[in-house]
Amino acid sequence: MSRPRVTRGWPLEAFVGDRVVCILEGEHLDQVDSITVEPMGKGILITIGDPHGQLPDPPPQSDQALTVTFEIQPTTYPGEKRILLHSQAGCSDPLPFLIMM
Repeated sequence: MSRPRVTRGWPLEAFVGDRVVCILEGEHLDQVDSITVEPMGKGILITIGDPHGQLPDPPPQSDQALTVTFEIQPTTYPGEKRILLHSQAGCSDPLPFLIMM
């Protein structure tokens, strides 16, 4: 078992108040059981998948692709955040995510 590794993601920025569906590509993404954002702050809700049906096609979920929805609440401070994917094998390297006003 290997820890998750992200090689590409899009989009990796959002405005305060946005709901963004990101497609992450890499390896061992089917093992992800949670996602965190650092520095920890209030106002970013994270869901694996596309629960609001924003994508026209079914969201990719496999060992090489993971769909993640970020809801950026108005209380979120802007700035660069880091996304971390967690699995039983460990944590991914941080992926930069920019929150803008």
